Amino acid sequence: MQNTPKLNTLLLTAICFFAFFIFGFTDNLKGPTLPPMLAELDIDYGTGGNIFFGEYLGFVIATLITGLLADRFGLKIVMVLAGVFLALGVGGYSSLNTAPCLPPRSL
Repeated sequence: MQNTPKLNTLLLTAICFFAFFIFGFTDNLKGPTLPPMLAELDIDYGTGGNIFFGEYLGFVIATLITGLLADRFGLKIVMVLAGVFLALGVGGYSSLNTAPCLPPRSL
């Protein structure tokens, strides 16, 4: 029975590390991925900036909601959800090769 709290602490620490690692890793990829993203999607810097603005806006909203969720459901559940949603976001970001909501550019 003594081993369970230690295991829970280790798992929570690993989940927290994973969530912050994924966030930091993806945040550092924004600069290097911008020029290839603009070229592949054939969009200008303004549209690319709006995509990144959407990411930062999502971060601000998630930060505000996370505090409320942590108060209501506890930190463990919120950290597990953060890791899951960050992993899903990375998977979605890397699997899309087009911007589905952008209209085609006219020349």
